[in-house]
Amino acid sequence: MSTHHRRAFTLVELMIVIAVIGILTGSLVAVLRTGGKGPALQAAQATLSGLVSSARARAALDNNTATVIIWANSNDSSTYLRRAAIAVRVDTNNDGVVDDYAIQGGIQDLPRGIFFVPENADSNLPAMLEPLVDWRTPSTLVYTESQASGNGTTSSSTSGKGFKRLEDGSPPQWQNDPDAPATYYESIAFDAYGNLVSKVGNNLISYLAVAPGDIATGTSSSDRGVIFRSVDNLRGLKLSAYGLPILLNEKAAFDTN
Repeated sequence: MSTHHRRAFTLVELMIVIAVIGILTGSLVAVLRTGGKGPALQAAQATLSGLVSSARARAALDNNTATVIIWANSNDSSTYLRRAAIAVRVDTNNDGVVDDYAIQGGIQDLPRGIFFVPENADSNLPAMLEPLVDWRTPSTLVYTESQASGNGTTSSSTSGKGFKRLEDGSPPQWQNDPDAPATYYESIAFDAYGNLVSKVGNNLISYLAVAPGDIATGTSSSDRGVIFRSVDNLRGLKLSAYGLPILLNEKAAFDTN
């Protein structure tokens, strides 16, 4: 007659099972908190990180300033705050005068339903926070924005807000690139050493964020844009003056210096 012995779980095996259950439960809670957009937020954060890394590499490769730009035409719901690219200044006439911008390295779109969050998002469209919250405190960076003009000179202005829409002066021709934006936000720029440029004052830290949003499609341009209803689900990056990125995975991380 054969005897069967039932093998009990060891303490280590039980601990492993409990740990796996904990991880799965945490993942489920994260998905529920983000309205099922957790994977999309992670993908958007990865896209943002890739843009920053590519811009720094492009600046070093070309010995030129490379800027991350974000599409800012709120009348185009397919690209507004979703599309981004790297832009560099170019000399189109080979006369030593930098007179235009060119997109380098292709165009990147965030996953559907995820958008870049401008610092000047407020209670109004085109970038509305609902409810209105101060998603990043304190404001730690002031940008200088320079716009290429037709005669090769630049006009500059300063602003306390990042992701400033650039509309002053003659717009870039983008070397007649049909995919280039008509209106855009200049986000961050890097010099040939990989350092942040376009800084004013002594505040040298930059934050870039993505979050879930809903597209508003009104009958007039003032009723169109993106409504951010869950800014607590922010993800993004913190950049030092040297351009080194640190991943930020919750809103609280944006509230610190």
